[in-house]
Amino acid sequence: MEEGRRNHLMLVLEHLQEVHHAWSEDNDVRYLTQEFQDILDETVEVFASGDIPADCRKISQAVGELAGLWAKWKETGASAGEDYPTNNAFWAALEHVEDCRQKVVKRSPVVLETLVELTRQKVSNRQICEIYGWVDSRGAPELWRLAEEREKPGTHLGPGFVPPIERQAAEEEERKRQALERIRGKRRQKMEDAPKKAPESLRQLAEEGVSVKQIADLKGMTVEAVMEECERLGVSVRQDYSDVATARAPQEPELPEEVKRSLGEPPKTLDQQIVELHQQGYAAPQIAKELTRDGVEVSHQKASGVIRRYNKNPELFGG
Repeated sequence: MEEGRRNHLMLVLEHLQEVHHAWSEDNDVRYLTQEFQDILDETVEVFASGDIPADCRKISQAVGELAGLWAKWKETGASAGEDYPTNNAFWAALEHVEDCRQKVVKRSPVVLETLVELTRQKVSNRQICEIYGWVDSRGAPELWRLAEEREKPGTHLGPGFVPPIERQAAEEEERKRQALERIRGKRRQKMEDAPKKAPESLRQLAEEGVSVKQIADLKGMTVEAVMEECERLGVSVRQDYSDVATARAPQEPELPEEVKRSLGEPPKTLDQQIVELHQQGYAAPQIAKELTRDGVEVSHQKASGVIRRYNKNPELFGG
């Protein structure tokens, strides 16, 4: 039972690290993605909802520290419109969780069988040389080392001897360490570069009336990414036609008159009107704006839902 629980915790932490590192290396993403937020929530919940194996207790403490900072950001930073935690303490806590995990999953030292045991098992001299790393640059066994060791035990297997598999493991650990430092360096660079692009959060820019195209330029994002993030945040974003044209296909600057007239025809349902505008290349926020009239409010969430259903099954809308 404990081993199963431990494996579950390790898998969640592994996923957290993968998402964190991918986010750190993606210079085009200047906000905390939904995937990143979900795995942070899952990590906190999993560690809080069950027993903690003995060798995972330090990780659990580290996750507890991270949980506090994560909850604080969701309560204050996110509500204030921050695109991601700008508090260095949060990122230091996240990296501490990763470091604690690495200590737990670190490879255990390999204990080689003694020369006496290998000889008793009738392992060939060539295999023994390969086990102990006694081979030349061409891979040929250095039998003379084996002979010297048998004649005088400790000549080559003394206190300073490091098995080849351990050397390889150490080299692999060093490569991982360097890769981790590089990724963390990119994350720190992302933090430093963000103010140069736009000190205001995406939410603030949208609420101040900055257009979606301008926000995309300021934040180093695509127009589509800005629209999706604004939808996730539940804020409207100003668009002019050039913004929509950038995100979709080039269209005329005004809706055709026949489309405008068709929007007012009683037989057409609201869903059909949304689909018709979608077919003209308009995004959900603009569709909502166009169709909100006469005291009837159409949200961009409603428009997005209809579009998703239409994309999955156009036949339902007569397409």
